[in-house]
Amino acid sequence: MNPSKLLQAFNEAAEVRPKSRYLLDGTHELTVSKVETVETQDGPTVMFVEYTVRSTHGTSLVVTKKVDGQEQNVEQEPHEVGEEVKQSFPTDSAPQWLIKRTMSTLKRMCSLAGVQYPSNEDDLKVLMGVEGAESPLVGSFLRVVGTRSISNNGAHFTKYDYMATRMVETPEVSTSTPEDSEDSTPDLSGDVPF
Repeated sequence: MNPSKLLQAFNEAAEVRPKSRYLLDGTHELTVSKVETVETQDGPTVMFVEYTVRSTHGTSLVVTKKVDGQEQNVEQEPHEVGEEVKQSFPTDSAPQWLIKRTMSTLKRMCSLAGVQYPSNEDDLKVLMGVEGAESPLVGSFLRVVGTRSISNNGAHFTKYDYMATRMVETPEVSTSTPEDSEDSTPDLSGDVPF
């Protein structure tokens, strides 16, 4: 064992992130927590958008999926508030219609978040979280509604719609009462508002 090499490897290593599930069907109020575009092990580049679930309802408990070439009904656990979930979007090595849909979704997210559309390639890279860039979408709130559908060729899938949300960041609320403070006598000094 070489502690010097191990320490160097430890210092250079990235922390392993917990594995998050893909976004399910249902109505979800979400906060964008990360946008990252990476090259996959198979070669294509994919943009991952990760969210924190703030509210969720309407997820199907059973969905039809193809498993080993056979359609099967599969149970699924609905998301929980605070859970980290993700979606992936192809950015190359995919049919043109799919890349166009990815860019349309990204444009919709910009509109909902009040983020300016990129004006050049460098701005687009930042928006998409290329090479670890912090996307301006991080921290934005949106509602994503996933609806189970069947394609023309009979494949079951979830279609997502992106909408504005009424949820906003709420300040932390104190649960202490006046009796909890040392001086529970109200301060009546100052101007009287009448």
